[in-house]
Amino acid sequence: MQLDFSIVNVALPTIQRELGMPAAQLQWIVTGYALTFGSLLLAGGRLADLLGRRRLLAAGLVLFAIASLACGLAQWSIMLIISRVIQGAAGAMVSPAALSLLTTTNPEGPARNRALAIWQATTAAGATTGIIAGAVLAGYVYFISLYLQRVQGFTPVDTGLALVPSTATVVLTSTLVTRRLLARFSIKQVLLGGLAAMGAGQLWFAQITAGASYPVAVLPGLMLTALGIGLALPTASIAITSGVQSRDQGLAGALFTTSQQTGAAVGLAVLATAAAVRTAHASGSLVAGYRLSFLIATGMSVLAAVLITVQLSSRASSRAEDVSPPRARVE
Repeated sequence: MQLDFSIVNVALPTIQRELGMPAAQLQWIVTGYALTFGSLLLAGGRLADLLGRRRLLAAGLVLFAIASLACGLAQWSIMLIISRVIQGAAGAMVSPAALSLLTTTNPEGPARNRALAIWQATTAAGATTGIIAGAVLAGYVYFISLYLQRVQGFTPVDTGLALVPSTATVVLTSTLVTRRLLARFSIKQVLLGGLAAMGAGQLWFAQITAGASYPVAVLPGLMLTALGIGLALPTASIAITSGVQSRDQGLAGALFTTSQQTGAAVGLAVLATAAAVRTAHASGSLVAGYRLSFLIATGMSVLAAVLITVQLSSRASSRAEDVSPPRARVE
């Protein structure tokens, strides 16, 4: 799934040119997949619990392969978008089935934490492969991929290679750092640390200019964002699957991935629209649009941190009340 996602993001400028797609329609190649994926994940998770996780995983992989072939053969933009929607439906079958297999075969505690960290690292490793494969067949982050190719003049291969350090950071953070931090700090603290790093990365990107260099303008933002992802996603995986019975692990995994994909789809639609409007009002400046999108993303990170602080604090208070001894009645 991640390999295909990376291929599409790196190849967006080439797809737009070859199929003659307008900029407003281009985002639907990504958003169409993410919306379908996110909206069907709960159904996929429940089907995995009811029909069998291995069976649903195999069926989803076959459907995904067929849809991928259709994407590769697409001659019209509508054909590509429809194929991407089918890919999203197939991904909604595969992802919760795979994650629930992982959680049901590893008991809660260090073993599951380690397995989920490796799961996240494997996802990131798939993205690395996709970056290179997508570059050769024609990437990772929608706006940075467009910025590097449209503004900085990077080739698809250059773009893929430029984004590899961020994926390596996700892998190393997920496997070597996150589980060790969770042994010393609370889930809330690690999540907030991850969001802070992600927000800092987006704020760094918001300073890009047309003549900026990759080592100064792009690489630090990539590394900060990747550090945040490596901290936040495995921790969120652990939080949402803790205390869930085996028969409901598919649904729990689907809830987590649904929130990711729905947020990504809606967020991309908002950011792409804002960037397009800003570009139009800035005499066609692509950089102005990209900078605004990164500022909005920074605000989203701050909002997420506030929500997590409130929600986890409320849940902790509720649990404390549940375990507190009953008070003596006063007659």
